Amino acid sequence: MSAYQPVLDPACGGRMFWFDKSDDRVLFGDVRDESWELCDGRRFDVKPDMLMDYRDLPFPDGTFRMVVLDPPHLRNAGKRATWRRNTVASTKRRGKLTSRPCSASASAS
Repeated sequence: MSAYQPVLDPACGGRMFWFDKSDDRVLFGDVRDESWELCDGRRFDVKPDMLMDYRDLPFPDGTFRMVVLDPPHLRNAGKRATWRRNTVASTKRRGKLTSRPCSASASAS
């Protein structure tokens, strides 16, 4: 971790979002720190700079100039995974991403 990192990626996973997966300007975080072998023999590594949960960040407001949130894409995450289920439905219906539940998006029309 460098002294100043203006960008936070709190759900970095395998850093697939990034062209430069070791960019010093980014603090990479995730709840996991693990590796496994894919079906074709390649390794997949989740190696964050810092363990963190994007649902409860350990930083005060204004710490970072930019936060990149590319959360896990879980199809069957259960009833607690409302953020993805609701935003996907909102995106398909309206063509834009919103963090409001589908029912709130529909009533705002």
